[in-house]
Amino acid sequence: MAARRILQAPSCSCAAQQQQLPSHLQHARSMAVVVDVQRNNVDRALSKLNKHFKEAGMVEECRSREYRRTSAELKFARNRAAHNKRVGVQISERLKWVVRRRKLKM
Repeated sequence: MAARRILQAPSCSCAAQQQQLPSHLQHARSMAVVVDVQRNNVDRALSKLNKHFKEAGMVEECRSREYRRTSAELKFARNRAAHNKRVGVQISERLKWVVRRRKLKM
């Protein structure tokens, strides 16, 4: 069996000179995340990195893959999320009503 070798992405931006990655490494080009550290502020760079991971949903995906969830657990989670959304809408409507009522009394 031949050994697989990872090809590095070329530094040239010319499309004609760029090499094609093997099919099993096509996703590798978008996996790298580069965060610049400015003025030795590593904390800010880490917060930017964490924000990027959170927006991409990588943390939730890793947590969800830690163990297999049964269909009953998934159904329970969906129902709970729907319930929380309904309750949140009801609370916001009640708060709007209270604010309108206070404005009328003034």
